[in-house]
Parts: sequence; structure tokens; C-alpha cells
Amino acid sequence: MNLKDAFPHLDENEQVALVMRKHPLVLLRMAAQGFLMLFMPPVLYLAVLIFSPAALEFSEDSLMPHLAVLGASLYYLFLWLFLFVHWLEFYLDVWVVTNERVINVDQRRLFSRRVSEVRLAQVQDITSEVEGFLHTFFKFGDINLQTAAESGKFTFKNIPNPDNVRETILKLMEKNQSVKK
Repeated sequence: MNLKDAFPHLDENEQVALVMRKHPLVLLRMAAQGFLMLFMPPVLYLAVLIFSPAALEFSEDSLMPHLAVLGASLYYLFLWLFLFVHWLEFYLDVWVVTNERVINVDQRRLFSRRVSEVRLAQVQDITSEVEGFLHTFFKFGDINLQTAAESGKFTFKNIPNPDNVRETILKLMEKNQSVKK
């Protein structure tokens, strides 16, 4: 796949240097929460079965078992939707670094996206942060770009190898400044 096709709004001489997404461990944490939430209806069913077994007996005039099945079905539907929305936000949050600018595509909610960009010439300071045991062990963290523009600060959260990304952006900034001189 041609990168010009994937990013049609690039300038004529602009080349993509990096395309970044959040570290997969961020998605794994959400998947673990979803996995634990899978067991909530069966545990609730067992609790009702232990403390009030008559409530779940099937009879012609008993509505409770049908409501329990309906409730569990709705619960699993919303759980699937919850996990899908989080996966979508994970997948659609993208940071693109080109030889001229940085583009931040932030999928905030299901139907809300914010795209912002800053020229490398406007970047005044770039910082990488890796805090905590998991972040250090799995080599992911945050990048903060301080700009001279109105947007002020760009933050790339939970990206893989933030130190390498910072070095790449610094090299692109130096190359961009030497070309303009």
C-alpha cells in the first residue's frame, strides 16, 4: 500500500517518517477487564440460586427466569459494545510524523474525532516520559510536544519506544531547519 494513498492530505514533498498507535498492552488491560466482566452474570445467577432458589423456578406464572435471561442478554450486548468502542478508540488513535509536521488523530468517542497538526518548525520542546514498572519493562510511555502555536501542547499517550520517537522527531526537526537555511 502506498503511503500517499493512506494519507492523501500530505504536501507534495512530504514523506511519512512514523505512524504510531498506542502500545498493545493498553488494549490488553481493557480486554482483561472485559474478561472479568464476563463472569458477572453467572456469579449473580449462582448467588440468586444459593440464597433464593425459588426465584428461578420455571412455572407458567413466573416471570423472573425470563427477565434473568433478558437481563443477561442485554448485559452481554452492552459488554460487547463497550469492548468494541474501546478497541475502536485504540485502533483509530493515530499519530503521524512526517518530515514537515506532526498529525494527531484522536478518536474521543464513537462519533467524535479530533485531528490536529503542528509544523515541526513550531515545535519548541519535546519530552519523553516513561513512568512505572510496566511502562519501563515493556518500553512504552508518553511524548509531550510543546509548540509555539495556539494549541500549545501535544501529548502522545502510551506509545511504544517514546525515546526513539523523540530522537526521530528531533532529527527531523534538525533536518527541516538545515533545509530551510
